[in-house]
Amino acid sequence: MRQTILKNTKLSIPPHLARPHLGDLQKVNRNMYVAKKDIDMRVSDEICILALPGESCDEDVTVDTEQSLAARIKAAVEGLDVNVKANWTADGKPQVKVVRGIVGDNSIGRKDITAALAL
Repeated sequence: MRQTILKNTKLSIPPHLARPHLGDLQKVNRNMYVAKKDIDMRVSDEICILALPGESCDEDVTVDTEQSLAARIKAAVEGLDVNVKANWTADGKPQVKVVRGIVGDNSIGRKDITAALAL
């Protein structure tokens, strides 16, 4: 699905999907970018819109690496936009790929997310 990403939208994008748009994105950290202009891009379940232009991005999404993994997972899930269908599974659970991208840890699984949300 293609979507227009508006200028100043904050996104979590894995590097391999950000590469074609590097001229249009400003890198904030490993997987976090801000759109420098309006971009027409293919959106997949690995791309998470963290905040639209004019909205503040919950600072807990860009967590301190000293926080526990569970706290980082919980902060990432709490920062997901409930209106972005690509962030969620059909049964309403956060997409594992999206949480992995935000936290920056590919070892995270469904059990880790479920445990973190129980805190």
